[in-house]
Amino acid sequence: MKRIAFFLILTMLLCCLLHPALAWEVSPEHEALADQHLPGYQLLSASSCFDNEVLLVVSPAGETQLAFCTENVVSLTPPLPQNLFQITDTRISPDSAMLLVEDYEGTTYFVGCLYAQKNWASATGNASWQVVVSTPLPEGTEMWHTGTDTKLLWLEWTQPDPADSSLPQPALRAEIRPQGSVWQVNSLLSMLSDETTLLCFEDGYVFSETQCAHGERLFSLDVTEVDWLTLPTTVEAAAAQMDLSAWATLEEEAPLLDTPGGDALAQLNPGVHLFILGYEGNWVHVAPGGGAVSGWMAAEALFIGSRQLEAKYLSLDICPAVNPYGNDLDVYLLPSQTADSPLLIRLEGTKAQMVDELGVWGDGTWTMIYSNDIPGEVGFVRTEQLEAVPENGVG
Repeated sequence: MKRIAFFLILTMLLCCLLHPALAWEVSPEHEALADQHLPGYQLLSASSCFDNEVLLVVSPAGETQLAFCTENVVSLTPPLPQNLFQITDTRISPDSAMLLVEDYEGTTYFVGCLYAQKNWASATGNASWQVVVSTPLPEGTEMWHTGTDTKLLWLEWTQPDPADSSLPQPALRAEIRPQGSVWQVNSLLSMLSDETTLLCFEDGYVFSETQCAHGERLFSLDVTEVDWLTLPTTVEAAAAQMDLSAWATLEEEAPLLDTPGGDALAQLNPGVHLFILGYEGNWVHVAPGGGAVSGWMAAEALFIGSRQLEAKYLSLDICPAVNPYGNDLDVYLLPSQTADSPLLIRLEGTKAQMVDELGVWGDGTWTMIYSNDIPGEVGFVRTEQLEAVPENGVG
């Protein structure tokens, strides 16, 4: 028996040497906090954020949980995966918490917590937390907090610099925030060492400094479903994972026609993305932005499918800023105000100002615009709304 006990102790010591996290290092203050609030619980790890403390504990029933503590209040989350072991970074607010937590193998996960009420620190008893745990994150993931928005953060991880392998450079950066019960990846950037954007994935688009391709979404927006370990870091790698065959990008300003070789419906701007509906000879039937209006364009004017990667300086980002004064915009489904063209949304403030012009329709009365805030992302506004100068002048 003594020999068995010896080998067990030796094995535990070796594990601690191989996995520093297994050294069970917590401060006396956190141990005292656990003893005060959670007698009978095993304290695995702890972290501080402003005046709040978070403890990773194992309950007497063997469940791994997070405990958010102040001097007088403790609030426990539902059970977490039992392999989570050590908190490496924390952001706590009155109604949310965002953490990076490692498992016993040193793999990092993002843990997002939302409290059902406004302030867990003023609650009595256990709080009603909603908790999600991401899929495994790449090695070296760091969490960056963003200003005063308590529910927005960036995850960033680095890779060796090709010019000097001893120097890390930013590789990927993901913006995450809660949407309902889902912690959602709003955008994903692939970064260069000079911190200019190499690649941006957002809502199915792939943006770069000079290129934009539109295809199938590369990843789920839910952090619990994203395969973080296989995300591409170049435009070419991203395009290889997408089906671009149904999309084209406009090379130069060109008309959208009602029939092949027919009359012009609109004049479209360079960089507009077009959903392909069909072909007729050298003519392509397209819907600008994938919207409700369609027409015909000459194939020679388009970068079709994977050829979109050959386009230079083609992106919605370079379409003219069409609402410099920030006028409120009534956005319609079609270039009319009939019963067939419902009001999609009224854009106000910054959302109204940050729109892109896809093209001018007919006699110029209507303009087609793009914005992430528009249902379906494209719609029509009266051109006079865009050009109206505020009564109090330009300020």
